[in-house]
Amino acid sequence: MTAIDQKRPPVQAQPRTYDPPEARETKPSRLTTEFWAMLAGIIAIVVIYNASADRSLDLFRAATLATILAVGYFVSRGLAKSGTTDITRNDR
Repeated sequence: MTAIDQKRPPVQAQPRTYDPPEARETKPSRLTTEFWAMLAGIIAIVVIYNASADRSLDLFRAATLATILAVGYFVSRGLAKSGTTDITRNDR
């Protein structure tokens, strides 16, 4: 050993820091086509209910149709997210 090596303290290995990947939703819901289709469908039902002269589309039927659209959206969103994740890493 040389004199320089004797003066230096031994180098210890530093543990590596690792940020685990963050699992996010596949896509934010407001950016999906089915969200906007559901919203347009509910708005169309409300407009048709208010504008129609024929009373066969009463409030109960209009609310039922809007509920069916919302449930269909929830089911399609659940199927889209089942088992699918968008893994991103937080690289600093």
